[in-house]
Amino acid sequence: MNIQFDNRIEIIPREDVDSITEEGIVPVSGKNLDAILAENDLVPTDTPDEINGNPYYGQSLKIVTHKLEPTLAMKYRNRRPVIVQLHRSDNTILIWGDPEIPVRVTFTPYPGHDVLELTRNSTTPLL
Repeated sequence: MNIQFDNRIEIIPREDVDSITEEGIVPVSGKNLDAILAENDLVPTDTPDEINGNPYYGQSLKIVTHKLEPTLAMKYRNRRPVIVQLHRSDNTILIWGDPEIPVRVTFTPYPGHDVLELTRNSTTPLL
């Protein structure tokens, strides 16, 4: 089975973000966004919950990617806080996360591909 990688994400650690504009994420000097190709649609799913009677807002997205270079695999493991720019196959771009409420990424390797699990949680509604 061949996997088609039609979507692209650009991901960067939260501490490497200088600003976020209408055009996209601006990294601090000397840093770059890491581009990763994705097989699936890039649409975060809302996962609302309740903790101790209080609303808790969540979003999640599981991304099937090509095999990541070892340096990227090490960089994006262990729930690292990141900001993500999702480039979708319909030519729309979504910036997901911000410095106050970043996205958390977890990396899982598989034979032939890798998976990035992205989550974002807050006690206030997420946009």
